[in-house]
Amino acid sequence: ATYNLAGARADAEFLFGKHAEKALPRIRMVAKNVCHGVVYDIKLHEFLAENIKGSASLSWIWKAMDAYLKRKPSGKKLHDPLAAIVALEPSICSYSQAVPYNVKGRWGSKLAEEQDRFDIAITVDHELFLKAFAYHKL
Repeated sequence: ATYNLAGARADAEFLFGKHAEKALPRIRMVAKNVCHGVVYDIKLHEFLAENIKGSASLSWIWKAMDAYLKRKPSGKKLHDPLAAIVALEPSICSYSQAVPYNVKGRWGSKLAEEQDRFDIAITVDHELFLKAFAYHKL
């Protein structure tokens, strides 16, 4: 599942608390700075054009993004698609053990090697992301 921490602070604090540990013994997150490194730009657009292979969903994405890129050639950050792909194929990222925290409504994380509940993605393998995005077997 994807989750925007800023959108529901009380829910996030509940999920991160000790009382939710039994139901959620391990939580994997993709940091915002990692998400911002994955952009649907002209390069990805060209890659997708070469890899549609009769896929209706990829064709729809390509058509929608073709119109989007004409208005915003810098591209679109792919927060949710990246988070969804990581949920299905976690090996596209590398992780650090960290503990999330909130100070005055701003989320962050602190490295915490001694815990094993929270894994926060610190890098993404762009080639593997592209393959997963285009439904290629990894």
